[in-house]
Order: sequence, then C-alpha cells, then structure tokens
Amino acid sequence: MRTLLLTLAPAFLFACAEDPDNVVHTSFTDGGYVVEGDVPASVDLQEVLADLPPGGFAVVGDPTTGEIATVTSTSNPLARTATAEFSVSSPAVCTDCGDPTCASFQRTVEIGLSHDTGINGETYSLLPFGSNFTNPVTTPSTWPLNVGSTITLSTVGTLTTCSAFSFYFEVKGPNRAFVTSTIQSGLVVGGATNANTICQTRANAAGLGGTWMAWLGDPANAVPKPQDRFTAPANTTWVRTGDGAKIADNLADLTDGTLDIKISKTETGANIANNRSVWTGMTSAGNVATETCNNWTSGSAGVTGRRGNSAYATGLWTDQTTAPCNSGRGLYCFEQ
Repeated sequence: MRTLLLTLAPAFLFACAEDPDNVVHTSFTDGGYVVEGDVPASVDLQEVLADLPPGGFAVVGDPTTGEIATVTSTSNPLARTATAEFSVSSPAVCTDCGDPTCASFQRTVEIGLSHDTGINGETYSLLPFGSNFTNPVTTPSTWPLNVGSTITLSTVGTLTTCSAFSFYFEVKGPNRAFVTSTIQSGLVVGGATNANTICQTRANAAGLGGTWMAWLGDPANAVPKPQDRFTAPANTTWVRTGDGAKIADNLADLTDGTLDIKISKTETGANIANNRSVWTGMTSAGNVATETCNNWTSGSAGVTGRRGNSAYATGLWTDQTTAPCNSGRGLYCFEQ
C-alpha cells in the first residue's frame, strides 16, 4: 500500500503536564526517521522505531512530565509527502498524574493534515494503534483529499495509566496497478495462483513492495473471478504506477465496462507500447470468459484465451478479442 509520509510540527501535552509550554523541543534526523520534540526519558526510542510503520509516525509522551515528541519514518520511497500539526489533550478528570488514585482517562489527538504531493481525490484512511493507549477511534475513518487542502482528524482513545504512552499512525493511500513489462504464453500463466506469483515477482523486482494479485479469470480456481479473490477492501481506489493517475474508484468500478484511465504503465512506471495485449480470461462485464487456454494449462496455437489491451480504458481493457495460447501476452497486476 502506498503510505503517506508526514512532517510534523512540535506538539504540547495540555492536560496532566507540569508546564508543557516550557518543555524544550528539539529536532534531529537519524537514518530513516525524524524526531520532533522531547522524547520522554521513560520511553525506549529503539522500541518505538521497531514498531514504526514505514511512512507512518508515532506520538510518544509522558503525562507526568509533559514531555512529548513525534517520530516520523522517512524510509519509504513510495510515501506521499504532507504536513501536519497536532495537539494532545485530555479532560480535567485527571488533574494530577502523580496521584496514585488518578483513574485512567481519555485523550484526544487532533491532527490537521494537508497533502503536499499526490493526486487530487485520492482516498486515505488512518489506522491508529499504540501502547498504553487503547480503543482509539478516528473521525473521519477515511477521507478524500486534494493537494494543498487540509482535513482535521480527531482520534479519541483511553490512556490506561498515567505512565508514558506511544501512539502510532499508519496512513494508507490508494493501491497501485500496472501491466507487466514481461510477456508469457497461456501455459506459463498457469492459472490465478501462478499469475499472482508473476505479478508479485515483477513488483518485487521494481521495489514496489506490497502484495499483488493478477486480473485473471480462472475457471479451475475455487474463486474463478479476480474481483472475488482480491483481498483489498471494496472501497479501495487504484492508481497507475509511475504517475499515480486514478484507474478506478473502487472494486466495482473495475467491472462496470470502463476505467478512468488506461493501465498503460509497467511495474517501473514506464510507458508500455500501445496495443500491448494482456491475458485476462474476463469479459468486460466482469465474468469469466469461455476462452482461458484450457484453464491456463495449454500453450497450443490451436487453443485460445481471452485478452484485453492496455491501450484502452473502455471495456476493451479486459475484453478485446482472443489470442492463440502459444503467444506471449502481459498481465494486469493490482496491489491488495
């Protein structure tokens, strides 16, 4: 999944802090991460880094001292860039964290998030998790955002004790899709499971990361249709590798007869030659075709398979005509 890289301004802990406005904040960069603020002495920074999602960030704080900092990952080359400012607060039900009778209480994390790069209309979701911070709920849970615009996210969870806490965010953007730069016969395609392996191999070779599956109808598979095998959520948006142009709004958009834009980029983001034929075994309506190279077991010139063409965003992208199974064709690969 594409992640959103955040550059965060220093923040202050408002409630249960001795005098947070007097905390001296520092900033430093070390390898694949950036620290903004004052890391509490009771927090093991290496443990925080071990749990830090690539392209994500963590809030670490100590309610007793008011020390608080953000740790931001910079190691993911696929990350979107954005800026954010945040604050951490709690209601006044726990006015003295040094009091052993102080009960657990809720904290609210407010984040104002703005894209610096990306594609207008991309949909993101925020998946918070943490240590000593339970049951976090973020509003909104998903959101579309244009470059340069800002959205305010509110995350509420319970700080179970007054000891130091860590709070991680992983921001996931749209999934990617490409057409393979390599071609293979119907026999080499070998069915959905093997086609998935081909997609994963091409993605790994290009350093894309993530999990990839092929758009391939396979009558011999327990789940013949690729849209039913895909593990991505139904509301997943897919974009093209290379330029990030939106291909489809969601899973259903892959089977409504048209795409937003043709899938004409390879795993490296390079333009593919026009009229690149692609094995699909699918009709434009999202059904498995009758021509599938004998369930992808034949490489014979006398047997055919249904193919699409990466030069089109109409139904021809997945259903143009048939081709002899001994011929070489590409595959469409979708990130999950």
